[in-house]
Amino acid sequence: MVHYGDNMPSSQALDGYDLINPTTGEVIRHIDRAKTPQELAAEAAAKAADEKKQAEEVAQAQRDHMLLDLYSNTSDLERARAQRLGEIDGLIKQTRNALDRANERSKHAQASSEQKAAFKDMIQLRKNLFDLQERRDETVQRFDEDLRRLEQLLAKGKPSDQAGIEHSHQGLSAK
Repeated sequence: MVHYGDNMPSSQALDGYDLINPTTGEVIRHIDRAKTPQELAAEAAAKAADEKKQAEEVAQAQRDHMLLDLYSNTSDLERARAQRLGEIDGLIKQTRNALDRANERSKHAQASSEQKAAFKDMIQLRKNLFDLQERRDETVQRFDEDLRRLEQLLAKGKPSDQAGIEHSHQGLSAK
């Protein structure tokens, strides 16, 4: 629809329009139609997804930097893993020993109050043991992921390191 005048009818303004120079008939400026609520929601969702992706990339870059700062090779990471798992395994062993002692206390308790206290301790120790085993599983998983990522990072770094070495050798031989 073509409308000539200073004011656009409000019913037409939402559909988008062109501003035209009255003397030359050239389009001065194009105004897009108003976006629907669905289009606005889709744009907002796409923007949120982009922001989330960027945040994940930044977090990954920080984790990568931390891995490379902490571990110069995979052996360092494997040593740290063994140490951490050794600590957790020690706690698991202590908790199991305490559970065995509480179990013995409950068997040899003279009074019902002693037996109740031993059972209460056993319940708490079982919970602690479960939590420690979960912590161990999570630690194994985290170190496995870190090991895979460190291997990737070190593999990426080697070609550029080799190129730097080759350039330095070429520079020496050219002199």
